[in-house]
Amino acid sequence: MQIRFVNAPSQVFNVAAENGTGLIMDASMREQDITLDELINDFRLVKTFEVGDQRHDVAVGLYYAKVEETFFQTGASALVDVRDNARLLNLVGLNAAGAVVANITENGISRYGLQFNNAEGESNTVALYAADEWSLNDKLRIDLGARWERIELSGRNERSSTINLGQSASLADDQVLSGTGVFDPLDRDFDGWAATAGINYQIDPDMGVFARYTAGFRLPSLGDFLTNPTRTDPRTQKTKMAEAGFKISRPMFSLYATAFYTAYDSQSFSETRFDPITNTFVSRTEFTSTSSYGVELEGVVRPTDWFDVTFTGTAQDPRFGDFKFNTNVGGVLVVSDFSDNVQVRAPKVSGRITPGFNLLDGKLRLEGDLQYYGKRFSDAANTLIIPDYFLVNAQVRYNLTDNLTLYAYGTNLTNEIGLTEGNPRAGQFISGETGARYYLARPELGRAFRAAVLYRF
Repeated sequence: MQIRFVNAPSQVFNVAAENGTGLIMDASMREQDITLDELINDFRLVKTFEVGDQRHDVAVGLYYAKVEETFFQTGASALVDVRDNARLLNLVGLNAAGAVVANITENGISRYGLQFNNAEGESNTVALYAADEWSLNDKLRIDLGARWERIELSGRNERSSTINLGQSASLADDQVLSGTGVFDPLDRDFDGWAATAGINYQIDPDMGVFARYTAGFRLPSLGDFLTNPTRTDPRTQKTKMAEAGFKISRPMFSLYATAFYTAYDSQSFSETRFDPITNTFVSRTEFTSTSSYGVELEGVVRPTDWFDVTFTGTAQDPRFGDFKFNTNVGGVLVVSDFSDNVQVRAPKVSGRITPGFNLLDGKLRLEGDLQYYGKRFSDAANTLIIPDYFLVNAQVRYNLTDNLTLYAYGTNLTNEIGLTEGNPRAGQFISGETGARYYLARPELGRAFRAAVLYRF
């Protein structure tokens, strides 16, 4: 076997040192055509009632949404080298004399018809809701709210199968995913209730405490069906959210300190993993409960008129709940247990500090920005660690006149290699790239600068 450049068939790719690494990849090239028509109406009545010394700000409403959507997707995979402006590669087979006797790819394409989706549908959503901001006195306010929602889904999704086009001497067209002309119908409906209660007590005009509890939900959407033809078990996702905190605002500083708790009873967890052996995508969806609790801090310190520091920070413990399922591997059931593991792509600690200078009587504003993201995991098994990183940004604003303002921005000034996500196509339940010398990931953008002008007429 040998790898050669498509635009230079006689040039052999150096698998040991080409581009400094010798790396190649099977890149997915997709086309997605989506049409979306929406009609949305939110009819609301609001009224303020005075009852003695108490005030009620009441709102009741009727929400309606009609959505029509089509989704078509196709694609191919191509063999390319790993570099900027990647070049197409061909994989060929040689005989003992070094002559090409087999073509695995065609013009760099390793598989035509890599993916196929063809679906259309319609959804109708109706919701009734009511809310009351109840001010008992100048210090105490209670917020109450409730919502009922129902969605009706209809549509169809075309089945797909692999066919051999037989038009190429290569293997590229031997397993082309295409539509069969047979459509699976969609006719489902879901509904749910949500309610919230909050309380706010002002110790004085500049200081208060607050708390809120919300029982919410998320209904399946039309897109859940159209983009995933194999999904037959969507669920209404119920949530519980609670928070309590303290807030204070003084001339020299302001602070919000909030403790929070969030739980989902049926969080869907999906992956579409690329199998290099079969050159196909394998999809699966499992459900688990999740929970997260932590503390958020947000505030600003203003020691002088010309200097201030804004800060935000979050410390949390995001965990899976009961997360067990079986996988059929060669006729044997293999048990996976990710219970109590850290949720994917969720850092336990993150924060931002932004010092700022106000100069020239407020005409010139200089800001620095330091962001931190703690380590996170790319997969549910918590085997692939995404390292922590810092980002340094800066911003300048200058009011040239009352009408004209100039801006300059610099992001990721240190060119930090910060990763936000691993390779989902290598597996999000258990990553197939754990321990690899090289792996794919989604990075923060490198150092960049931009300028802007604002003119007020």
